[in-house]
Amino acid sequence: MNQYIAVLLVAGLSSLGMAYMPAIAKLTRISYSLIYVIAGALVYLAWPDLLPSPLPDSSNDLTVHVTELIVIISLMGTGIKIDRRFSFKNWSSTLRLIFVAMILGIKVTTVR
Repeated sequence: MNQYIAVLLVAGLSSLGMAYMPAIAKLTRISYSLIYVIAGALVYLAWPDLLPSPLPDSSNDLTVHVTELIVIISLMGTGIKIDRRFSFKNWSSTLRLIFVAMILGIKVTTVR
């Protein structure tokens, strides 16, 4: 199997799984982010040669693209919704992520 197809398969299955994760997380009482971390570890243990190296230094371009994808998915998962009425109370967690965590994350990555 081609490495590109394997990555697309994993990304597609994990995206499809997001529809069912709230129900699974409710049944198991485990956060679905933890379920995805465990699933990712199992996939890398099962097929280490088909997937790209998880070490960030081995492929800078892939690291940048995966990081961008993670940021987009994380922002969607934290509850950024267009139909949510703006108030500082409703958006407090999102604003903290944007103004504190994102700025600190950018600063840490550029300090190298």
